[in-house]
Amino acid sequence: MDERYVAFDVETTGLSAVTDRLTEIGAVLFKGGEVRDKFSTFVDPKMPIPPNITELTGIRDSDVAGAPSEAEAMRAFLNFVGGRPIIAHNASF
Repeated sequence: MDERYVAFDVETTGLSAVTDRLTEIGAVLFKGGEVRDKFSTFVDPKMPIPPNITELTGIRDSDVAGAPSEAEAMRAFLNFVGGRPIIAHNASF
């Protein structure tokens, strides 16, 4: 486990990976099984977050107001990843 890798997870405005929008990206850089760095950003989904999703994730419209756009957040995330292997939480989503 000396390899560096990034584990990440996302939150969205709903339960569909196809039709819903990102609201948060979180990631952790591991090396030797230890956390070496963290990345987290809210993402402005350009739509209201439904109440049931706020209840599920704790993310409110006020949290994402003024947050980076999806494109800006993805650029920052990919910069954090830096070409390292990535591991997704709930990858099928």
